[in-house]
Amino acid sequence: MAKARNGKVWRTIRTGAALPRRVASNTERIDALERHVEGKIDEMRAELAEIRSLLHTQIEGDAEATALLGRLLQAAERRLAALEDQVAPTAAEAERARR
Repeated sequence: MAKARNGKVWRTIRTGAALPRRVASNTERIDALERHVEGKIDEMRAELAEIRSLLHTQIEGDAEATALLGRLLQAAERRLAALEDQVAPTAAEAERARR
């Protein structure tokens, strides 16, 4: 019984002696992981800023294209109305001539 107890005490002493090394090793791993995660987060932030900038530019371009298309449609509408105004009297005269 004393021998088993001495072995247990010895294992406890060895475990206690190794504990600071294990803690230091784990601390180093945790620090490395934190640095890695911080680096990845910084990369993601930079990518997100770039995506935001691209989206902003795209939205501005789309708005300008939409405004231009609206102006073109209005101009075409005015031209069509002017043509209809020119053709309407001629069409009315042709209708009266047929009668």
